Amino acid sequence: VHWAWRELSPPEIERRSSALRQKELDERNAAEALAHSLKGKVITLRAKCGDKGRLYGSVTGQEIAQALKEQHGIEIDKRKIEVAEAVRTVGDYEVQITVYAGVKAQMKLSVLAAQ
Repeated sequence: VHWAWRELSPPEIERRSSALRQKELDERNAAEALAHSLKGKVITLRAKCGDKGRLYGSVTGQEIAQALKEQHGIEIDKRKIEVAEAVRTVGDYEVQITVYAGVKAQMKLSVLAAQ
């Protein structure tokens, strides 16, 4: 029992914990809807590269988050973006985005050579 709840009556505790459960359920449902809307979408990035498609540096989570915001209007923390391998060449990559605890969305990252 939370320390602040010791002074509350049992019906009040039940009401508050029920409201808390409902809020968490609403947040999870919103996150699942967002994950469903992101599924299958493509994030396109242009990066400077050499002759054989090797990038000067690598694509970071910050760059992916910025592109996601610009292209799809969705703001995600860069720490919630996972790429299976380092993005150091031009090509397509799978990106996993953690929208909420236990709710993840798979997206495609397409890295193109900058003109």
